[in-house]
Amino acid sequence: MNTQVTEQLRAWLQAGQIDQATYDQLLGDLRAQVQGSGALAQGDRATAVATAGVAIRGDSHAPINTGVQLHLHQTPDDGPAAAQSDSLRQAYLRRVWSACDRLQLVGGDVQHPMRLGAVYTALLTTLNTGDLHSPNKAQRDLPHTLGREQRPRALSAVAALNHHRHLVLLGGPGSGKSSFVNYVALCMAGSLLGSVAPHPEPNLHTLVQPLPPADERDDQWLFEEPPKPGQPQPWNHGALVPVRVVLRDLAAQMPVGTPGDAGTVWRYLQADLESAALGEYAALLKDELLQHGGLVLFDGMDEVPEAEQRRQAIQQAVLGFTESFSKCRVLVTCRTYAYQKQDWKLPGFTAAPLRLFAWPQIKAFVTAWYLHMAATWPLAPEEAQARTEELLRRLQANPRVAELARYPLLLTLLARVHEARSGDLPTKREALYSEAVKLLLDDWERSKRQAQPQAAAQLGQPSLSDLLKADSGQLLQQLYRLAFDAHLQQKDLQGTADIRPADVVEALMRASGQRSDVNPLQLRNYLQDRAGILVETGVGWLQFPHRTFQEYLAACHLANDGFPHQLAQLLCAQPERWREATLLAAAHAARGNRALPTWALVDALCPTPLPEGCTSGAAWGALLAGQVLVELEVAHNPAPEHQHKLNRVREAQLVLMRGTLLPATERALAGRTLAALGDPRPEVMTLAGMQFAHIPAGPFRMGSEEERDSKSRIHTLDLPADFCMARYPVTVAQWREYLNASRAQPPDPRSTQGDGNLPAAYISWHEARSFCAWLRQHWQGLLPEGWTVDLPSEAEWEKAARGGLQLATGAAVLAPPQTIQRVVSNRPPVGPNPWPARAYPWGDAFDNDRTNTVEAGIHQRCVVGAFAGGASPYGCEDMAGQVWEWTRSAFMAYPYRLKDKSREPANPKRNTEMIVRGGSWDDARVFARCACRLRLSPDNREYYLGFRVVLRSSPVS
Repeated sequence: MNTQVTEQLRAWLQAGQIDQATYDQLLGDLRAQVQGSGALAQGDRATAVATAGVAIRGDSHAPINTGVQLHLHQTPDDGPAAAQSDSLRQAYLRRVWSACDRLQLVGGDVQHPMRLGAVYTALLTTLNTGDLHSPNKAQRDLPHTLGREQRPRALSAVAALNHHRHLVLLGGPGSGKSSFVNYVALCMAGSLLGSVAPHPEPNLHTLVQPLPPADERDDQWLFEEPPKPGQPQPWNHGALVPVRVVLRDLAAQMPVGTPGDAGTVWRYLQADLESAALGEYAALLKDELLQHGGLVLFDGMDEVPEAEQRRQAIQQAVLGFTESFSKCRVLVTCRTYAYQKQDWKLPGFTAAPLRLFAWPQIKAFVTAWYLHMAATWPLAPEEAQARTEELLRRLQANPRVAELARYPLLLTLLARVHEARSGDLPTKREALYSEAVKLLLDDWERSKRQAQPQAAAQLGQPSLSDLLKADSGQLLQQLYRLAFDAHLQQKDLQGTADIRPADVVEALMRASGQRSDVNPLQLRNYLQDRAGILVETGVGWLQFPHRTFQEYLAACHLANDGFPHQLAQLLCAQPERWREATLLAAAHAARGNRALPTWALVDALCPTPLPEGCTSGAAWGALLAGQVLVELEVAHNPAPEHQHKLNRVREAQLVLMRGTLLPATERALAGRTLAALGDPRPEVMTLAGMQFAHIPAGPFRMGSEEERDSKSRIHTLDLPADFCMARYPVTVAQWREYLNASRAQPPDPRSTQGDGNLPAAYISWHEARSFCAWLRQHWQGLLPEGWTVDLPSEAEWEKAARGGLQLATGAAVLAPPQTIQRVVSNRPPVGPNPWPARAYPWGDAFDNDRTNTVEAGIHQRCVVGAFAGGASPYGCEDMAGQVWEWTRSAFMAYPYRLKDKSREPANPKRNTEMIVRGGSWDDARVFARCACRLRLSPDNREYYLGFRVVLRSSPVS
């Protein structure tokens, strides 16, 4: 009996991908086919062929065990020839296993190699389950008044590859793209090798393991709902033969100027097999890919040099190979920025951007790291557990370092530094990079001698310091300069620069003081033979192992030579190139005397008050000046001679945040900086300063033709009285002030956490109503007679967001409650509304620069007021995105009825659902439409739930 296939079926049964009845049926079919098929019943040949041919085929739009069939491929038993093909196939799979099971440590450590299969942590993408059921995203994302528990959930990278035959996996440097390629290939090879694999896992069973569960540290997985806890990742295609192609290596072997096609890829694969003495397997592999398919993994599309149209040729080669081997599943990896270029797009491929790690993934990786160390290194299990807990505590205590840990590559480096320092970790980012560079330099010097200490002495393989007759300080100074020159001249603004070996040798010769007894040829050979702070790229060039290190070393050069004025000039001229280096140079220069160099750089970056019509360079300079102050923590109680600089930078953040010169992500950053420096806006930071927009009585268009519910169709509603809607949602600072003044305990402590200028969240409907009741008493005597503070009704909210059939012809009037009487008595003139049923507060066309939804790329709550261009016709801001806002209205089918008393229950019953409006930061744009309704239990208290208040006099709305 074929144990490979039965183990495969058992794994699917345990993972929930097939039910017991399907398992029994397939097992019976397998017995019948193997026992009655002659050659298939004959030993090893049967195992190899049967395993290769198994596939579970189902409709991804239906339950996973629907329409399942078992396919066994039978080929004649050719005796010795068959045995030879099995041996070749196993040798190929073992080679894939060996190449892919190495964890790519920055710098490496040959004495203690780490296995990727032991520490790999599953990745999430920005795709969700809603992407699987309809080609029309605008339609499939419509909420049609469903509860939030029914919204789409995030897809893991495995799930995305399962559901999309042709997939492009996108991510930034160090996001885990190559690790995913290697791990998938490793699991496929492990399953196909079965009992003869080097280790019992990874295999298909480990590939589909559930994602790490969320805990109290992580109430949201970035910006989508996580997969259901404990649910296996789907994989419906069985064990496929993996074919891994590193595209940079492929490009290096292509003749310059030749177009790419399927033959380009195949010749590369043939040559690769020949180099491993497996050339005879090429024909067998080709036949298997053509007849049964496989998994083809093209890694690093963005790493192909642009010269001589190589990128275009590689694109043609990938598409040609995909077309010729049409039964194969194909995965391509690429950096996100590169794939945004239109000429890079791969027709017919689905793009799946990777998310950075969330806390459950960080925790899972650190735990696996030290478990692996305890199993393979001289580290006691109890010490491994203690170090695991210590590293996690350090990450929790330092948000800036934890932010680095969201990148899998940098998390690996953090773990290495932590281990090398016996459980310690620097708290500052610049200090962390300094430690990492020391680690990489040490690896660079001693890796070869550690691997073969006796041979090294016999063959005369000295360390780099021995060759140069120079100390590490001299070497570092030249690496600083080398990195600066590379960073300055690099054509692309992402990734690491290609550096000629001759330039590195020249830098090393300078470190030696141009000694005549230093042999440049020995240095060149050394570079080819060792990896560490510089690594070979496979095409005759060298690179720093990650852009982070290139930027850090360049920053060190600027901190020593060119600080602060050259640094400020470079940043203002090319902010995307120099922003990270600017922050690191500031930290490096501030060692010892923190305040003096920091204020000098701040003055160079933001020398004058920032006018609203400033240049892009001045805007970026002011933005980075604020970041420098926050990161180096010198803004608290500055010396008198620096106070005016602090005020200048603070005011500049407000100008940047309210303007349009910077993209939404940078405006959000300016808002965070403003919070750290002290947001001066009373309308945001205090209750007494709250501002309101006057909304006149009259008709408006409610609902939308886009709603699936036929009872939600658009209709006209006439509100009988004026009201005043808060300009912003209630902020964290205002919520804290209410809790302190009322002496109320926050039901959820997270509602008080975060910057004060963020919209408050984690607030239930009942708590929002309590806030309104308290504020009503607090403002007694300030409001006009008969007016009250409340949550808006659903109708009031929608009219404030989209406007009435007539609109004010002047600017919206905004005022604190002390002057509400004047607002009400001075109604502005009105005229026809050009968009009486606008889709969004600003108009009909969606614009991701006007709202904080997933399209804006912020992926968290941001400062209120950063989307001034998204204001409603009456001047209300942040009504699209940010947080869902409670209304006082219970859910009822349209058309809306003003006099329905049950619509606004004072104490909703347990089964009553209240309406929330506006969408949130982790929602797609369709949820931010003015007409979008979501219904939730009033007891819900989530990270996406906040509110704003309304001042009203009419009991009917």
